[in-house]
Amino acid sequence: IGHVADSRKLVVNLTNNSSTRVRCDLRFDASPQTPFRSTRHINPGQTGTSVLRAQRRWFSVAVDIVCIPAPR
Repeated sequence: IGHVADSRKLVVNLTNNSSTRVRCDLRFDASPQTPFRSTRHINPGQTGTSVLRAQRRWFSVAVDIVCIPAPR
C-alpha cells in the first residue's frame, strides 16, 4: 500500500503480491466530506489505484482497506 497526497486529492496504490486475484474494498473518511467507498480487483503482480478527490477542504483522511481473495 502506498499513497500520494496533495491538497486536491489522495491517491492510494495497492500492489497484489499474492498468487491469486484479490478484491480490495476501500472506505475513505475525510470529514467533513461525505464518506467515499471504492472497490478494486487486482490480478497477481499488478497494482491498482483508487483516487479520492476533494469536494470540501479536509484536514485528515482515514482509509480502511480490506482485501480478500476473489474468484476469477
